[in-house]
Amino acid sequence: MNNLAEYIKKSEIKSIFSLDNLKIFRMNEKKLNKELNELIKNDYILKINDDIYALGKSLRKEFVSQEILSYKFVPASYVSMEFVLSKISWIPESVYVVTCVTKNKNQDIKTKFFGNYEYINILQKSYLKGVQKYNYGINHFYRASPLKALADIIYDRKYEWKSLKPLNESLRIDYEDLETLKKEDFDELHENYNVKNVEEFLYGIRRELRV
Repeated sequence: MNNLAEYIKKSEIKSIFSLDNLKIFRMNEKKLNKELNELIKNDYILKINDDIYALGKSLRKEFVSQEILSYKFVPASYVSMEFVLSKISWIPESVYVVTCVTKNKNQDIKTKFFGNYEYINILQKSYLKGVQKYNYGINHFYRASPLKALADIIYDRKYEWKSLKPLNESLRIDYEDLETLKKEDFDELHENYNVKNVEEFLYGIRRELRV
């Protein structure tokens, strides 16, 4: 390994980083590029795209987060839909595509090392309603709440669901999980999508949950 590797070991870089993150080392640009390419060649660093990198296993200090990567690929996005529901164990199936909602165009991104990513454009008054920011060292990402993940599914699939029953029968979500939804969750999302089937879904399950 080289000087850059030693700098990284002592830094806050734990897994995913960009070229900008390496500027803190104040290395000559030519030397930096040479040592970076050397580390990539020997698998100490994995190049994901032109400006996103991940530390190889010998340098990595934490697992590579697909959620962080999803935001790195498309900053105007948040993770949602089945990916979120699987992450919080609301649905029993494992999800192998990281589904995100974006303000930008629909697109798919495939990576060699860290899975596949799907970005879906969903029109909303505010993309941040029902979304929480998560900070991890030098990186961060945004994740939909369980109710927002469900609303995004209803919007994207054009489902006409108005009760809890199809959530249990089709998505296999336990009623006990649905009963954790609170008044504030619904207040935040009502009229955010301005689409009939989503609004009817939110009003319908809220009525059943009596919140």
